[in-house]
Amino acid sequence: LLLAGEDITESHQLADRLAHLSAHDELTGLVNRVELTRRLEQQIELGAERNLDHALCLLDIDQFRVINDTRGHVIGDRYLAALARKLGSLLGPSDLVARVGGDEFALLLNRVNAESARALAERIRLAVEIFRVQSGGDSVGATASIGVAPIRCGSSNVAEVMTRADAACLRARQAGGNTVFLFNEDDLNVERHYDEMNWVSQIRTALDGDLFELFAQEIQPAKSDAGLRPSLELLLRVRKGDGSYVPNSDVLSAVAEFQLAQRVDHWVVENAFRFLAKREVTADHAFGFSLNVSGQSLGQPAFINHVLDQLRRYHIPPELICFEVTETAAITNIETAVEFFNTMRRLGCRIALDDFGSGLSSYAYLKQIPADLLKIDGSLIRGMEQDDLKFAIVDSIIRLAHRIDKKVVAEHVENELCRSRLQELGVDYLQGHLLGEARSLYSFFPD
Repeated sequence: LLLAGEDITESHQLADRLAHLSAHDELTGLVNRVELTRRLEQQIELGAERNLDHALCLLDIDQFRVINDTRGHVIGDRYLAALARKLGSLLGPSDLVARVGGDEFALLLNRVNAESARALAERIRLAVEIFRVQSGGDSVGATASIGVAPIRCGSSNVAEVMTRADAACLRARQAGGNTVFLFNEDDLNVERHYDEMNWVSQIRTALDGDLFELFAQEIQPAKSDAGLRPSLELLLRVRKGDGSYVPNSDVLSAVAEFQLAQRVDHWVVENAFRFLAKREVTADHAFGFSLNVSGQSLGQPAFINHVLDQLRRYHIPPELICFEVTETAAITNIETAVEFFNTMRRLGCRIALDDFGSGLSSYAYLKQIPADLLKIDGSLIRGMEQDDLKFAIVDSIIRLAHRIDKKVVAEHVENELCRSRLQELGVDYLQGHLLGEARSLYSFFPD
């Protein structure tokens, strides 16, 4: 009888270690997002079977980056690990703490109603506020924003609960931090953020799968004999599964809120230039083309380099391209905006300052911003034919712009009387429903 044996203790230990790491966060020892999702699914099913309510809290450390920037990542990691232990000590034996992001924790509370969960979250918020970790002769502390999402028996799924907790946490952060916010379906602001987060999912899918569509609206010379070239302002649309489009205001709000603007700007530049290259546009083309740029992209070397690369790649005549930036974005990032404007103008592109007149200090900054066109804010154009104050403001903008050799575009022109009054004032370009609705860019290039 011949026996052969092999000690597989080390293999078993390694397998156990890998299984543990797949479900736990290495720094804090807490379960990770994957394991939280599995446990949450179990709780939802158990709650439905036994008619029990639970709750999920999402806890975000306010301004945690300040700790890393001022004390270093070692102290930041020490704080997170100590806070993880503190959070565990505040919960019951059947509750669960998970680390779901760099400075985000999730608390799965078992057998609690919404109000009890909110009260416990408030006690946790206070405990975090007074919690300190020693660093040399000093101590490090922070505050937390906590969003609470009730899990009512039989009424939720994992994705819905996570999204509601995210939306509630976002509301807590927007309230200034160090706050607890309970998700309430009747709260219009929470509902709006909840919708935005759903749009974000669709926007990310559109970015990854090239599901955006480019629309365009004409910008026409106010007078046919002015010798000015008309333009098309390129607009982004997201098509839903039923063939309709996501409202543009929802897209813009979600893109700005969740820091997607740079990805969207990159997509627009590349796809717009590719489209124009396929149609072999030349410098004498009938239309110019205006592209909107967000404040998040201004001054970003990656975006500037992307524009340069796409211009070279597709051989687009730069004189056909105009970049539109809102007045608010330009003033908020005045130095980076000026740098971007000067770079684009050196290439031969033009710059339009959008929504001009919406700020209290519009004129004060005008001399610093090297824009070629001013697009008067639509709120000043709408109804100006019947409002003497609006009329006077628009008149002053046009006069000042012409004095410093800039062209003026009037947006949101919606009736003949408004167009007539603007022509009397000497505006250079008109844009709005009266001149034409936004429609697919393809319709301007018939085969």
